[in-house]
Amino acid sequence: MDLVDSISTAIRSRPTAICMASGLLAFNTVALTVSWFAQPNLVDNHGGEVFFIGLWGCLAYATFHAWGWVKATITGIWVAYLWGLLNTGNVLEGIATTSAADLVSKVLGLIVLILLWLPAGRDWYLRQAQERSES
Repeated sequence: MDLVDSISTAIRSRPTAICMASGLLAFNTVALTVSWFAQPNLVDNHGGEVFFIGLWGCLAYATFHAWGWVKATITGIWVAYLWGLLNTGNVLEGIATTSAADLVSKVLGLIVLILLWLPAGRDWYLRQAQERSES
């Protein structure tokens, strides 16, 4: 029961926004995996799919542990996605040709980014960074 107690204590010590963000990222990882296994023919690049499944999983873990690179990474994913859409020449067509799983993934990433910038999440991240720098 020590593991269950330590996990529940860790969850209670984090703001709700952080727990929700980490949970959404974990859900994102599972959703991409299930989508990939259910309809592998919808994936153009299987190596890229494995990369993003791993990345979203790492982001879920890193969010829960307040690693500072999470916000920058999600922002980078969004910038790259928007850049790709703009390069298609037709943004609406680019969105229409994106798979549902990929769209859900991007929307969840955007929601998580908003959650991480809420005052409670931002302040908690800053406190964690200060504690790390002192030790």
